[in-house]
Amino acid sequence: MTKTTTAKKAVMGIITTGALMAAIAGAVLMFNGSLAMGLLLINVTGLSLSIYNIYTRRATKEDN
Repeated sequence: MTKTTTAKKAVMGIITTGALMAAIAGAVLMFNGSLAMGLLLINVTGLSLSIYNIYTRRATKEDN
């Protein structure tokens, strides 16, 4: 395994962990009475992951 592959896996792990934590925080906000803020946090997290996914796919296509 190369250093680049290891670094990419580490970054993806950090991003995934952050997304899970944001989803849990959003659910906690929703259950504590702040429905709008919880939904906003979950939607922003989903949008940012989608943008990151699009960016990495384009970068992969350009490398190949």
